[in-house]
Amino acid sequence: MTRGGSLRIFPPPVANLELVDGYLDVEGFHNIGLTTEELVSVGVPNPREGGSWRLGSPEKGAWAAYFLRDSRTEAIESYDTNQQVGGEVRLTRFDPKRHLAEGTFQFDAPLHRRVGPRHLPDTLHIRNGKFRARYRIIPAHAYSRPHRD
Repeated sequence: MTRGGSLRIFPPPVANLELVDGYLDVEGFHNIGLTTEELVSVGVPNPREGGSWRLGSPEKGAWAAYFLRDSRTEAIESYDTNQQVGGEVRLTRFDPKRHLAEGTFQFDAPLHRRVGPRHLPDTLHIRNGKFRARYRIIPAHAYSRPHRD
């Protein structure tokens, strides 16, 4: 995955995938320092093999976000796709019997929220994102989608 001109690879576990009430959530975590972590999150409604979705806002369907957090300074930066600025996610494999999902994504995301010092630009460009992992099925009543302020 390319972020701001540098190549960033998420080491295992590459992603956490969950299927909740027909909605696939893909999350990739990475520690980029002793106190700094990043998270890329992509959500897809009604996943199917060979499908492609435009990334927009969570209220409209598929979306993506990037978070950077420094636990030492409590600095947070979050970037979200929206209806004007987005990208695309493709599912190259979706196997409901084996609970396996594989795909690619790319997106542009404007700054949504910043607390603390600035680390990244006002618009983030994520390129060459990939995921391949087994997903867990979680009943909708046992899951609440995180509120995004």
